[in-house]
Amino acid sequence: DGPTGLRGFSVFCFLLLIWMMYKAGTYFFVKKEVGLLAAFLTATNYFAIWYAIQVKTYMLAALVGLLSFYFFMKSVREPGWKNYLLYFFFTALGFYTHPWLALVFGSQVLGILIFRGYFQKVFRFLLVQFVIFLASIPFVLITLNQGKLGVNNYAGKVHWGVIFESFSYLSYGSSWVYL
Repeated sequence: DGPTGLRGFSVFCFLLLIWMMYKAGTYFFVKKEVGLLAAFLTATNYFAIWYAIQVKTYMLAALVGLLSFYFFMKSVREPGWKNYLLYFFFTALGFYTHPWLALVFGSQVLGILIFRGYFQKVFRFLLVQFVIFLASIPFVLITLNQGKLGVNNYAGKVHWGVIFESFSYLSYGSSWVYL
């Protein structure tokens, strides 16, 4: 129950994320060098290292998001129920890991709808995504109920000025460069 135990899970997820970035880079680009570069960039990323030592679920969310995308693309290239099942599992787990992973799912749904000519089994993909949506309904209901109870009111409302200032940090202090 000390710092090592509390932060160990994030570090473990970070190490798995580095390995998975290697695997994904090698799979997507069919070059070992791309996988090594992806793993190196992940291992030396300041924000990844920072969140790897936090007692939060950010590294788990990054890992699950990458696994969802990996098995989504694997299902595109190699359609089969094993890949569909792993895609379903990691995407549904993503909903329960962090709310932002719903955006990963949304991008996958849009990808299928926009580029449906490139998919061999569009109906199967849409069926798997509908089942993922059904599996996420309890998460959505829990989140809405927490909002009614005021559980999420600890941070207060974030105004556009704060968001704009946050983006300026990503562009080395210059909001105009970021825009």
